[in-house]
Amino acid sequence: MSAITLEERIRVENILTQPDFRGTPQQLFNTRLNNRLYGRDEVSGAELMVMSLEALAPENPGISNMAGHHGGAILPFFQYFTKSPLSVGYDHVPHEQMAGHMAEGIASLGYVGVAVATSGPGATNSITPFFDAYMDSKPVVFITGNVPSKVAGTMAFQEAPITQMVDPIDKGIFYVRRAEDIPRAFYDVFALAVSGRPGPVWIDVAKDAQTAKIDPSQINHDFKIPSTTNGDLNDVVESLKILIEEIYKSKRPVLYVGGGAKHAWQELRDFVDLTGIPVTTTLKGKGIFPEGDTLSLGMLGMHGTEYANKAVGLADLVIGVGARFDDRVRGKTEAFAEKAWIAHIDIDPRGIGPIDNGKIRQPDLTIKCDTKKALRALNFLVDGRPGPDLKRWDDETAQLKEDCPLDYDGRSDLHRQLSLVERVISYARSMPPISFFTNSNVIKPQYVIEKIYQLTDGRHIVVGDVGQHQMWAAQMYLASQPHGFDTSGGSGTMGYSMSAAFGIHKVLQYENNNQPVSVIVGDESFWMLPHTLKLYRRRNANIKVFVIDNKAENGTPGGMVRQWYDIVHQGTQLSVDDDTPIVDMAKAFKIPTEEVHYIRQVERAIRKALTTRGPYLVCFKVDPYENCLPMIPSGGTIKEMVTYQGVKKIA
Repeated sequence: MSAITLEERIRVENILTQPDFRGTPQQLFNTRLNNRLYGRDEVSGAELMVMSLEALAPENPGISNMAGHHGGAILPFFQYFTKSPLSVGYDHVPHEQMAGHMAEGIASLGYVGVAVATSGPGATNSITPFFDAYMDSKPVVFITGNVPSKVAGTMAFQEAPITQMVDPIDKGIFYVRRAEDIPRAFYDVFALAVSGRPGPVWIDVAKDAQTAKIDPSQINHDFKIPSTTNGDLNDVVESLKILIEEIYKSKRPVLYVGGGAKHAWQELRDFVDLTGIPVTTTLKGKGIFPEGDTLSLGMLGMHGTEYANKAVGLADLVIGVGARFDDRVRGKTEAFAEKAWIAHIDIDPRGIGPIDNGKIRQPDLTIKCDTKKALRALNFLVDGRPGPDLKRWDDETAQLKEDCPLDYDGRSDLHRQLSLVERVISYARSMPPISFFTNSNVIKPQYVIEKIYQLTDGRHIVVGDVGQHQMWAAQMYLASQPHGFDTSGGSGTMGYSMSAAFGIHKVLQYENNNQPVSVIVGDESFWMLPHTLKLYRRRNANIKVFVIDNKAENGTPGGMVRQWYDIVHQGTQLSVDDDTPIVDMAKAFKIPTEEVHYIRQVERAIRKALTTRGPYLVCFKVDPYENCLPMIPSGGTIKEMVTYQGVKKIA
């Protein structure tokens, strides 16, 4: 490819320098706030908290759908909040962790999620979802009250130094001691949450700041809107030019896409259309590129597809876009994409650069840039030029998919039981042949998720929890939309799914979007926060919960814990004394429910759940000894990948 012209360079620089602030404009915020203060001689800090949220709400649907739990240090805020129109969409939750995960669900749709709690244990209960949001780069604002500033540091009742506790895992912390600083602080936290690489921000308001009354003229308007700059403009332009040259030189390129490209999904799809480069994603990147597309390689990493891992092993160019080269993806660092020239595009300097902190490998090219802008610039540079010649690579990746299908134990045996009619039906649906009816009493969990995918036509937003079921869902439910699959990634927080799904459902309803939401959750994850069902019933939420229950009848655990015990820890087992039926919990909350024991019941049960209005829970008693494969052992390489046929030797 020839060098870019001066005109092209100017256009690229214009693309890269376009404003990208996604929050409420400062002037608009001030206008809305002043309208609420008009004619007031004095105002309390708590009122200013509510007024600030009202001024921010039109651009932030998460504010109109926030959740929390009351307590002494935050009660002044709630005294005025109950009189606000925002309170209509508010949900009081039994546990603060639920509020945090609900806010994360809202953030997964690209908005700022909001959770509220009191001081002490209320705040510390919120740390888990805060950490989860930090690991997965979700814009979430946590609002807490704290003890009066005059007794701060004295171990007062329900005092916790929460800002110091979360300091290592936050994008920003604001501790407010004075009422006049509240509007500025609230504006700043929402602006910071969505700027650059999104993330969680904590605002802790002392109780005396909430109860204090001030003259509106005392309000501090010294806003500090965070800058969200790319790297040095000239460096970024030159790096993009180098990347284009490498793309045209490569014979086996692969795009490696993570959650940091979710807001750039259209630009990514345009780039793939222009170049024909196949795409593999992280768990958090599912759906950014349609997984049913011929150029999709599916998920990469420990439990990713065999063909994605093998393709990266063969690649001569790997372009990381909004993804961390984390341990669950790369395995043994020095063996990851060892034949490839690696480029890495990310807005956060902490996320780009040396793989494994530079101990082993440095990417060949790092580009500090917002992924949306970088892809727009790349599309401009590629558009109108012939794409790279990747015909041979297309044939190779297609052959990899044919040679290494995403299979599961028992599938071939079930397939042999299909009648000719069933085979024809299966092929007519353009789906791999699977068993629709069999006399087997064993339900394979992958079969359940395949059926959910088929019967929803992939149109539901699916929220997974953490464990084997999460990986099976990632493998079997092919996401086609950028927000079509959500789960806890970096922190692996069990109990995430049902609360996050409720947050997603609430915002969809707020937008008059009737897209259904389904939860795929394991039995142990379900018991983390089962009282989320209380919220489902309260709002008659159209959420379908599919429980993959693989606990053995003798009380020993199933799931990923059992798998790691067997594979890594010499078969050690720890019994779990819990025989409470999950369906009994659903019945307690008046949620329609069903327990499924036989494979012939699976399709009917899913259909009934999907066609019943409101919430529904189905508990599938699946094979407790099924392993989640393929699997690359922790710290291993693709040459050690374990499949149902044993260890695959991948060249």
